[in-house]
Amino acid sequence: MTGKRKVRRAAKTLLSRDAILALKGGRYQDVPAFGGMVRVAAVSAGARDMFELSLQDLSETDRRKDFRARLLVMTCIDEDGSPLFGPEDVAVISKLEAGAVDPIVEVAMRLNGLSARDREELEGNS
Repeated sequence: MTGKRKVRRAAKTLLSRDAILALKGGRYQDVPAFGGMVRVAAVSAGARDMFELSLQDLSETDRRKDFRARLLVMTCIDEDGSPLFGPEDVAVISKLEAGAVDPIVEVAMRLNGLSARDREELEGNS
């Protein structure tokens, strides 16, 4: 038999270009931390690209040193969906207790499709 064979998938709709481009972001998860809740968002593809590019400009040591803080700056939002932190907060976030920050980082990585391998590559450990 020559040619391509179609594989049938049950109850799945093939999305059109317009349907995909009409999708809105807005996924988030509230994470218990610091005696309250921290809202972590799934960011756009463009925001993730900018995050990755911003890390490339740093030395390997700085990428590893501030990875968690930079990830939180990119993904933590307030109840209106505005960024909770700015780049000027990286140094302060880096000084927070690791045990409190790590659960937030884990959710940020999961929501944004960052695997442990992605993290190693971004930090320069690959």
